[in-house]
Amino acid sequence: LNVVGEGNLYDALRANGAASRANVGRFLYIAVNNFITTFSVEDNIGAPLAARGGAVWVRQGNFSRPYAMTVVNTDGSTRTFTYTTPAASYPGKLDTSDIPIPDVPTNPGTGDWTPSNTELQQYQKELAEYNKLISDRTNAYNSAVTSWIGEATEKMQPAYIANQLAQQMLDAGYTNVWPNGAYVTWNHSAGIADVVMPENSDGTFMRAVAYQVDEATSLSPKHWVGQVVKVSAKKQDQKDAYYMQAFRKSSDNEAFTDVIWRETAGQRTKPGDIFLHCWADLNTLYIGSSPAGLNGLAPAAEAPGYENSSVGDALSSPAPGFFGKAINYLGVFQDRLLISSGAVVFASRPGDYLNWFRKTVLDVIDNDPMEMYALGSEDDTISWDTTFDRNLVLFGRKNQYIIPGRQTMSPKSPYIQIMSSIKDTVLAEPKASGSYVFYGKDTSVKGSVHQIQIGAVSDSSDSYEISQALDNYLKGRPVQLVTIQSPNNVVVRTTDYNYGVYVYTYLQNMNGGERVFDSWSRWEWPKALGMCVGMCDDDGALLVFKLRNFEGKTVIQAERFSFETELPDTGYLDCNRPMELDVPREAERAAHYVGGHEYFLMGSRLDKIDNNMAWWEEDIAHLRTGYITDAYIVPTSPYMRDRNDNPITTGRLTLGSFKVNVEQTAGLYGAVTTADRTYEMVDYGGRLLTRKSNQVGRVPLVDTSISVPVYREIREFQLKLQARDWLPLTITGLEWVGQWFNRTQRV
Repeated sequence: LNVVGEGNLYDALRANGAASRANVGRFLYIAVNNFITTFSVEDNIGAPLAARGGAVWVRQGNFSRPYAMTVVNTDGSTRTFTYTTPAASYPGKLDTSDIPIPDVPTNPGTGDWTPSNTELQQYQKELAEYNKLISDRTNAYNSAVTSWIGEATEKMQPAYIANQLAQQMLDAGYTNVWPNGAYVTWNHSAGIADVVMPENSDGTFMRAVAYQVDEATSLSPKHWVGQVVKVSAKKQDQKDAYYMQAFRKSSDNEAFTDVIWRETAGQRTKPGDIFLHCWADLNTLYIGSSPAGLNGLAPAAEAPGYENSSVGDALSSPAPGFFGKAINYLGVFQDRLLISSGAVVFASRPGDYLNWFRKTVLDVIDNDPMEMYALGSEDDTISWDTTFDRNLVLFGRKNQYIIPGRQTMSPKSPYIQIMSSIKDTVLAEPKASGSYVFYGKDTSVKGSVHQIQIGAVSDSSDSYEISQALDNYLKGRPVQLVTIQSPNNVVVRTTDYNYGVYVYTYLQNMNGGERVFDSWSRWEWPKALGMCVGMCDDDGALLVFKLRNFEGKTVIQAERFSFETELPDTGYLDCNRPMELDVPREAERAAHYVGGHEYFLMGSRLDKIDNNMAWWEEDIAHLRTGYITDAYIVPTSPYMRDRNDNPITTGRLTLGSFKVNVEQTAGLYGAVTTADRTYEMVDYGGRLLTRKSNQVGRVPLVDTSISVPVYREIREFQLKLQARDWLPLTITGLEWVGQWFNRTQRV
């Protein structure tokens, strides 16, 4: 793949290398070594333009009631404005005492009332005038009462009260203040920091909704669209404070209108440079320092972006622990992206891998992100993970941690604990294979490979070394492990052995779990084929990546190593490929015929190919070429065991011979090495006179048994069985014959 990258994170990757990586769907995320992540915080409360303004909501009017509010200015000064509604009853009285009552005409002294007609007419006239005055006075009073009731009712309406208070503020020199129905409103340019209600106000008649309220029920049905209001905390740690934002309810374009209040962020945390985002098409690997950077390089990637925090503030919805720190681990477990800085493990929302913030401050939801750490892990650094018995095991420099997989991860009950305390196990990535976990230990003395398996007690594990008998066989420290199943193998790459890999092969008893067979071997190749820089498994085989000099250039070469035991159509040559005319004629190279040809496996070293196969250019289409590398096995000497299956070391076991059973084999060499010399005991060419396979001009492939004489004590020799050049050697069994001399002294 071609590689195209952009941004400062990509530059840091090229300078410092990768700390960790994780595959999530179509994307690869890579954390950079020692790169401090960045983020920003946007204050939606303190920013003047974000806080559009405030409103005083006059909820209901009442007669003879003072409506007061105290305005807190941005400079700290205050002013109080009060409007008192009129009384419900008319303040005046109906008083007719000033209207004189007409005198009744009488005859004084006689008691007779015999007014004249003239006097009677005058009296009636005066009485009518009096009654009219009384009626006019009463009607005027009633009219005044009626008018007062109307005016008082009008002046106790919320809209009138709000208008009076707003007019007082305007008269006092405030600008950008408006009455708006039952509301007194102002915007951010009014110089108002807050509005406070009287101490005895319970919000029944008036509520101020500016930048903070005590309860969400105190919010007004109308407000500035986009306004953010804090609902004050009740707890001492301030972690229960949350924020509400006004969203337009209707389709009008008014700035102050009917709104719906929804929870929002008072301080919005925005991720910055976190890790690299990678995506590949058929030819190119695109590496972006951000999702936008990756989409700029490859629009077809359609990479999702980071999610900002949507609720709370720095206390109630804090930033993840890896913000502002270097990331040392990335992983995926239970559909959550795991990110660690030090030994603190952060888990994203399930399925929403780039969303690292809570949905609401008011509740803890099961699919919220979560952060976990184990007590005693403060100075540790997690580097790798692997699965073990449905659980996730995290490997740190000092400890191993386990996250249970039998139950769903939840922020309501985050759980992580120390599983074991084995130091220096992070140079090579641990690998799981079946019910086992293999990991390397990178000590200063020598490298070793260890295994974790399920213990005898439920929810327990056992760990032990599987390379304890190798002494100095492993050169350097394990730097990479690859596990292969069918057959079970663990491939180990070390720091000081660059031109080969180690292979641990084992066979497990399926009933009791006892390991019935294990062996260590080494696959090596000539230095001309390049040094190993990486490996991975591929459909049951092993891919090894090498740095190699080719035509004056340094190239990366991938080679496939097979674990299949069937006889292939090609011989056993390293870097096996079709023969070409320009292949260097070197002694360490050879060419041979492929399967299907009558001369299958016949061939020659390239420095003598013109003499041995003068016609080879005519058959070049049927030839393969490669490097000849020794293929051999040094089996462990057998030993006697007691009834408890323990080796007996006090006696003396002398071996007479080994019987080597082979299949599809074209010959072998057998040598016995003692303390001072090496004896070549067998040189078998694969030809048996009585076999049909023994034909002139053909390579025989036989199934037979070969006897290798030894005549040495088991601790005084090493047996070496070696293949002939590129020809196949398949050993199916080893049998031995010897004598046992027991020298145990008995009392």
